[in-house]
Amino acid sequence: MRRRGFTLTEMLVVIAVIGILMALLLGGIQRARAAGRSTQQLNDIRQMHMAWSLYAGQSNESCLPGFMSGDVQRAWKLSYKMKQTVAAAGTDKLDRQVTQTYPWRLMPFLDHSVEAMFGYRAGDDDGSATFALDVPPLPLPTGATLDASLQPLLDNPALLGRTIALQPAFGYNAFYLGGWWTMGGGADPVPEVQFGRVRPHPPVANALRLDPAKTIDVVTRKVGSVRRPEQMVAFVASTFMPGAGSSFDAGRKPEPSALGAAWCRAPFMGSTEIWGTGQLGGDSVWVRSTGTAPLMRYANDIASVHVDGSTQSSTARQLQDMRNWVNLPELPNALADGAVHLDP
Repeated sequence: MRRRGFTLTEMLVVIAVIGILMALLLGGIQRARAAGRSTQQLNDIRQMHMAWSLYAGQSNESCLPGFMSGDVQRAWKLSYKMKQTVAAAGTDKLDRQVTQTYPWRLMPFLDHSVEAMFGYRAGDDDGSATFALDVPPLPLPTGATLDASLQPLLDNPALLGRTIALQPAFGYNAFYLGGWWTMGGGADPVPEVQFGRVRPHPPVANALRLDPAKTIDVVTRKVGSVRRPEQMVAFVASTFMPGAGSSFDAGRKPEPSALGAAWCRAPFMGSTEIWGTGQLGGDSVWVRSTGTAPLMRYANDIASVHVDGSTQSSTARQLQDMRNWVNLPELPNALADGAVHLDP
């Protein structure tokens, strides 16, 4: 009796079925990996808040400053240390250029663990004890620029810890929580905080019954003074983005390998619109002015943690509400997506 084998058509059908099953399996694995990374990101940002809270607890409930120039640190007689002395540098002190941004000032409250701060670049770890100090920064996107005081963090490889200082996974609400501190001008300069005393935007002044000629302080410096801690953003996944003009959504999909940024600018900084949502009402981030903006890293939502410690995967549309950034929760809904105050 003649044995019947597989026909070519049957073999092709079997191969096609196997291919479909493999595609479904790989898609499921990729989705599971993305979900796991997204969950880990929320765990990491929660650790950032715990460290932030410990800092406040040891600082008379003062909010961590978002930025302190080297001159401000010098005026306040501040210096910060690495976990140990690095032989190549012969010191355990960090350069004040590196501690202008928040990461290395917060690192002692994370027990100097870089996982929460820098986990998105864990694949770069070469296994050395000084990985966190000497890993090189990623190049900024074409068109993105840095302030002169921060440019050495890209250009000067002798600055230990420069990459974590500039490109951690999460950006701090640096301008409105803790404040962005630089030295003022004049014959006897003193530290000054940007937006420390500004006039309210006229519609906001009218809505809140404020005198439009008088200044208000929109920078929160004490944890206990936050009116709605469950709403005000402390940290958020962020990145550097060049201004995209008027017809391009800069952040339309998750970018797992995108570089982080040490601060995230609010949708409005003074009268200047920085970023918003997609032109057609979507949840993508539409960048209007070059700088830092929220980042979709592993999912279509954006990881954030608020002053009360609650973590959230937010849409860009939710984060566009200025009440997430500035301590004015009584702002009416109709004014929440616009400028809160005028430029200094």
